[in-house]
Amino acid sequence: MRSNCVGSCSAANTPNVWRYYPGTTDPTTGDFPAPPNLSVACCSTLGFNSYQLSVAGCVQTPIACNQKVNVDTTGATDDDTGDAVNGMTHSISAGGDSVNTSPAPPPGGTSPFQFVAGTENPVVLSGGALASPANVIVSDSLVTVPVIDAPPWPPTSTTFPRVQIIGFLQLFLNPEGDPATPPNYRIHTRVINIVGCGTGGTAITPILGNGASPVAVRLITPP
Repeated sequence: MRSNCVGSCSAANTPNVWRYYPGTTDPTTGDFPAPPNLSVACCSTLGFNSYQLSVAGCVQTPIACNQKVNVDTTGATDDDTGDAVNGMTHSISAGGDSVNTSPAPPPGGTSPFQFVAGTENPVVLSGGALASPANVIVSDSLVTVPVIDAPPWPPTSTTFPRVQIIGFLQLFLNPEGDPATPPNYRIHTRVINIVGCGTGGTAITPILGNGASPVAVRLITPP
């Protein structure tokens, strides 16, 4: 998964499937307001901007089906996203948690996805409370991301950058969010769950990451 923005997230960037958009993250006016710097345990000393804090921290504002939110069109965020994802997933040196897909989950398989603690998991680093690799049932690498309805293209001034949420993806962020070499700006993910906002959707209890609310500042265009 990589950004849909080239230079900036302006209307000139035609939406593409499985590309993400940054949401607005100003602490006062943003749809995904950034938490205070000191509240983000992984990154309080790294000089993160509001967007990075919203990715790496816990966005307290509820995000609902059919809600309309704004895409941040002010600039490119590839590098910022990679650094923030690596901070959130405790993967500064690629030591974040991982997901074991063998045996495969249903349908076709018999077991759910199993999460495995990485060498940089804070509990592993706390002094022997947990070893790596060890199976874990919670992980900061598990996030909930809204799916948006891309407007007719080219958009009018009354549509973009305001977009509507039509569902949610539950993603596991693999422990190499933005490899330094080469700088390809891809966020490697695995889809854990998906739910739509329509009347035909199945009610699924959401898996929440990094606290009590979804980490939801990466907006995905539908396939």
